[in-house]
Amino acid sequence: MDITIYQINMGRDHNRIAFEGLDLLKMYQGSDKIDSRIYDRVFEGEVDCKDLEDVYRKFNLEHPEGYKGRSLSVSDVVEIVDENGDSTFHFCDSIGFKQIDFDPYLTEEYKEDKIKVVLCEPGKVARVAEISNTLAGLQKTVKGDIEQFCPYEEAVAIIQKPLGNKYMTDVTPDDVNLAILPALSMSESVYRSAQMLYKLIFTAAEDSNVIKKSPCSKLSAKGGKPQKVKKALSDEQVEKLLTAIKDLPPYVFVMIGLYCGLRREEILALQWDCVFLDVPAPYLSVKRAWHTEHNRPVILDELKTSAAKRDIPIPPPLADCLKEVKAKSQSPFVVANRDGEPLSYTQFQRVWKYIVTRSNKERTYVRYVNGQKIKHTVTPVLGEKAPHNGKVVYSLDFQVTPHQLRHTYVTNLIYAGVDPKTVQYLAGHENSKITMDIYAKVKYNSPDALSTIVNNAFNNMYAKAE
Repeated sequence: MDITIYQINMGRDHNRIAFEGLDLLKMYQGSDKIDSRIYDRVFEGEVDCKDLEDVYRKFNLEHPEGYKGRSLSVSDVVEIVDENGDSTFHFCDSIGFKQIDFDPYLTEEYKEDKIKVVLCEPGKVARVAEISNTLAGLQKTVKGDIEQFCPYEEAVAIIQKPLGNKYMTDVTPDDVNLAILPALSMSESVYRSAQMLYKLIFTAAEDSNVIKKSPCSKLSAKGGKPQKVKKALSDEQVEKLLTAIKDLPPYVFVMIGLYCGLRREEILALQWDCVFLDVPAPYLSVKRAWHTEHNRPVILDELKTSAAKRDIPIPPPLADCLKEVKAKSQSPFVVANRDGEPLSYTQFQRVWKYIVTRSNKERTYVRYVNGQKIKHTVTPVLGEKAPHNGKVVYSLDFQVTPHQLRHTYVTNLIYAGVDPKTVQYLAGHENSKITMDIYAKVKYNSPDALSTIVNNAFNNMYAKAE
């Protein structure tokens, strides 16, 4: 089953209806309607369950992987998504479940209540950390007793016992190395950013004669985890992908990403007034950006950078696709929901799931046998139908991300011989170095694939010499 679970956020539950049945709603809030605005999404995914009662047992007894809420109980709402992507919503009542009207787009993503604190420890540079905004969270942080507690709304400072002070003049290179140690487990870029921050702080102190010498002068430039190599989709993979999702919701999004290289936020903000199909050379203009606030879409006129504003030619395959979509569209947005509005974050996730569910990626479910949790791993076989949905065929032997579409577009331009400055413009990068450093990876690096390119290069060289 493909489900989403919603639970009441106690902080937004002003009428105190959490854990109350449908029959008491009118008494508490003056209406028997479900107010989805007070709900958080605490789980979304596929589970090995036959029916709602099975879902209740699973999520009431134990928290499966990815479940962020409390045990399933009265007032919780379970959304079931069928094989066509249609949803029904079911209220967990005092006895059984009752189908209800529920607007999932008014809900919010569950977020653990955390606060930023400044940890000051003897012999160490003060550092910022994020901890749970609870009594237990604070007690764990200071490794001591705290008898009184009130949730904080802003960043606070926690001084660990025994109290100690450390001036900038007393900070040693070892102190700095210890402070940036957590960044070693992160990416190279994060490590460099942390390193640069400390260098800037202590260099400024040195220039201002606050300290004689910066303790950061000999910081190692190497550190952090290497960045994952981004791979473009091959022509064969592109063909498989487009065949697998033909006539499905993500098709238009994927086509725009592959043939115009737009960022996700640019595609989801694209409107028909910026798509020019009835001109000799069809093109689209990137003028808006999409983002979400509390899962609700917001369209901005301000782009990521000034370079992001650009006009991009539309290749014939995409032009034909967009003409067909526009003829049926009742929305100002190229990619829209059923109401003609831009997609929310959750809606986009569901659209992208059409691609994920057609891959042969392993799925892990949890089953309960005699009260014990047992993980059950399913490995889809290429060409076979999904056991719970005969319309889904496992046809993709690779994984796809939204950014990978853009990566493929830029890579194809580079290896088609388009000059870097033109690629820079089409990608919306501020300089061509970014373009070449990020995207200029060999698309086909096998000897047989490269032999023609190399042989042609040397043949041309020898021909000129003769």
